[in-house]
Amino acid sequence: MTTIVESIKKVLNQSTTPLSAHQIYDAIDKSKLYKFNTKDPLGVVRQQVRRHCEGLSFPSAMPNKYFFQAEKGKYGLLEKHLKNSQIQPASISKEKIPEEHIQEFYKKHIEETKRDLIDKMLKIHPRAFERLVLDLLLKMGYGVNGSVKQSKNGSDGGIDGEILQDQLGFDRIYMQAKRYARNKSVSEDKVRDFVGALKGGTRGVFITTSRFTKAAIDYSKDQQQKILVLIDGDKLSQLMIDHGLGIQKTYTFSTYRLDSDYLGETDL
Repeated sequence: MTTIVESIKKVLNQSTTPLSAHQIYDAIDKSKLYKFNTKDPLGVVRQQVRRHCEGLSFPSAMPNKYFFQAEKGKYGLLEKHLKNSQIQPASISKEKIPEEHIQEFYKKHIEETKRDLIDKMLKIHPRAFERLVLDLLLKMGYGVNGSVKQSKNGSDGGIDGEILQDQLGFDRIYMQAKRYARNKSVSEDKVRDFVGALKGGTRGVFITTSRFTKAAIDYSKDQQQKILVLIDGDKLSQLMIDHGLGIQKTYTFSTYRLDSDYLGETDL
């Protein structure tokens, strides 16, 4: 019986361009190359591609590498790539010292983790996403104990939550959270509606899983009476990693160099 990895290799070998995990799964399913016995077949494909992807290093990664990351979220067949380019990928260049390899792998691992966080946030309930954002603001040091309030009925242009910066509530931060797909940007009018909903409030943070249009960003910068912060999906996922929200640490690795002071600079 054909394995899932062999099916992925066959799809990528037949493709003339790199494919996303979703495209790989669709091709496998369409050609009936593999029978999935799981509720999340796309997750299985994504996991297997990552585990066998050159340059991605994490505890469950496999030593055999069949794929490479061509661009954000898209993968190709490593053997085919090496044959066409006739050069080694930068990630496996022998000219690099171990620390450089680790740094490269770490950066790619962080980017993969950020994408996984966004994928997960797009699947949770909108109210759960609002709570997640409020929890993140608390972890970042905003507010005091018991100061978080999630709005009862979040609506477009409304306030999804607020945080009291002091126990008496003199200073408040209002929040709106938009769970948008990556290809859908938050427009200026959405940000304008949020500013209008602030009324007497002066501090607002608008957080989304996607991105903001240039007009929306320019509008936020032009505010004179309000302090408005826009956080897109890339920054949101990075903040979650920085503050340990929605993730668990696995292993910590150290690198080493010789102690020349102890061993001596020259031979005795």
